[in-house]
This record gives sequence, C-alpha cells and structure tokens, in this order.
Amino acid sequence: GGGDDVALRYNVTQAKDSLQLGLRVGNNDFSGYFSMMEKADMAHANRAPLATTANPTLRIYSSDETVATDYIEFFHDQSTATIQSGDGVISFAGDDITTEGRIIATGGGQTGKFLTGLAGYTVFAYTGGGWDIRAGNGSTSSQNVLRVDNSGNFDFYAGNLTTTGIIKGNYESSDGSTGIDTTFLDADGNTITVKDGLITAKTAP
Repeated sequence: GGGDDVALRYNVTQAKDSLQLGLRVGNNDFSGYFSMMEKADMAHANRAPLATTANPTLRIYSSDETVATDYIEFFHDQSTATIQSGDGVISFAGDDITTEGRIIATGGGQTGKFLTGLAGYTVFAYTGGGWDIRAGNGSTSSQNVLRVDNSGNFDFYAGNLTTTGIIKGNYESSDGSTGIDTTFLDADGNTITVKDGLITAKTAP
C-alpha cells in the first residue's frame, strides 16, 4: 500500500518493554501475512497470498516457488490458536507430542479419528455410538474389529478373543445362581457361553 501498512518498533510505553511487529490486515494492499521464503523466490506470484486474512499470520514457504500452497502458517482468530499446512501433512518427526489438555480430531467425515502407521490407516475412530478399533485401511465401519460403546460394552464383531490369562466378570450358573469376579476362561480349557446377556462358565470335558 501507500501508507503505514507495517511497523517494527521497540515498545517502551507498557509495563514490560518488547519488540513489536505490526501488520495491517484484510485488504489487497495489506493482506495481513508476514511471509518467510527463500530469497530467490521473493516477488514470485506463487509466494504471494491467494487471499487476505483478518488476523496477522506468519507463513513459512518451502524452497522452489513452483507450488503456491507449500507452506505452514500460524495465527490466532480471537478464539482458536491455529497451525495449518497449505499442502501436505504436519510432521513432528520422531519427537513425542505431550499435552496437559486433550487431543481432539474432527476430520474424515467422522466425529473423530486417529491415524497411525501407514498413511491413512485409521486405528481409533469415534463415530458417535462408541470407539472403534479398525483393521485394513480404516476407511469404513465394516473394518471394525472392536467397539466400546458409550455404555462401556464391548463388541468383538466376528473376531476371536484369545488370551493366555483369565477373563472375569458376572456369571449365571445352570441352577440360576449368580456371582461376580469369577474365572470364565483360563489355561485349563474352560469355555465361555452367553445367555440372556450374561456369561455362563462351563468346564470342558
């Protein structure tokens, strides 16, 4: 623009002095972006913002100006602090991610999901009725192998339950008596049956 669109000054008028960069925003003459790029790419069309922003935004471009969306950017929109990529995934390399808050995923046409392993593999997906663990490429609910619903019930679908330990819980015996915290399956070959929603333990012959 032709006016004072950007300012860099050391502010000493507040209780704590600081170096401040001020950008005007929201207009073609002062887009609101502070862009970092390879020196040879400066003034190239693919290193100019494709739109304006209502909030000061720090954008870092990759080398090679051939792709306009090869960048990562940082901004705050008065409610949410955002880190986003114009193209490609955001990688933390081999470092751990630690937070005292929550990790919330809202993409993929589902309430939430976590991807791990090979690109696009959905290991955990929350679809509203419960948490699913999926096999395969994780693209559909038909690949669910375990669900924990909102009431805490487990559904193993068509999969087998294999353990070298023991399984315990409520039971109902053939004489109608009930109990709790009783072994249903152990290494001696006991089997599990289910009747009216209750687990009945039977010893194999």
